[in-house]
Amino acid sequence: MHHLRFAVLALCAFLLLGGCGSPDSGLLPVDVKGVVVDPETQSPVLFLVDPDSERGLPVWIGLNEARAITLGLKDVEPPRPLTHDLMKRMLDLLDAKVERVVISDLRENTYFATLDLRSGRKTWEVDSRPSDAVAIALRFDAPLYLSRALVQKGVLVDLGSATSASGPEKRYGFVTQELSPEVAHYFGFEKEKGLIVTEIIKDGPAEKAGLQTGDILVRLDRKAVQGTEELWSALGKKDASKAIRVEVYRNGKVRSFKIKP
Repeated sequence: MHHLRFAVLALCAFLLLGGCGSPDSGLLPVDVKGVVVDPETQSPVLFLVDPDSERGLPVWIGLNEARAITLGLKDVEPPRPLTHDLMKRMLDLLDAKVERVVISDLRENTYFATLDLRSGRKTWEVDSRPSDAVAIALRFDAPLYLSRALVQKGVLVDLGSATSASGPEKRYGFVTQELSPEVAHYFGFEKEKGLIVTEIIKDGPAEKAGLQTGDILVRLDRKAVQGTEELWSALGKKDASKAIRVEVYRNGKVRSFKIKP
């Protein structure tokens, strides 16, 4: 069962790969490729990926940190500062910046990270949880790394499997998962019904239309979406030559996209 969960999560993150990092002695540069939802526990999972291969590090994180990372990825500034925004403002006032984040070790099923700070000639190495470190790093556009020692422990998973999209979803270029009310709340979605978009197939119709991972699908052709099975059934009945219209919840607003296969 544990291997199955890893396989499903790897499939959810597949095709999110891209970008590049700067080499550093003894360190492996990684990119943040989003937060997906563990289909079994409904817990958020942060994916850090090696831009030069189809390997990634999944890190199970809390709901608050998932929301902070999602907002950071989308460059959304909340009306009032959340914890990581407040930390960014404090460091700015102290004329300090985050130079890099290193996910350094795994001990007793817990990941460890450090924030490397600089202010003038002074430097500090601050112990941190990876989720907090990533949320702050995104607000400074700071690079992320895995230590080689951590990589040698075999923590990376292969994301190069075939896409998790079903036939109808593959046609339109996106994958969804069920969304619990609790997870929906922390993604800024106050309604109980909706599906979270966990994968956008590269160069597919959904990507070209502007759909993004983290969007919450609420309507298909003006009809409310109740679950994944209903979505698959509805997509399977559509004329493959005609476009569909989806409405998604993103950053507090409902947006509409026309997707042509």
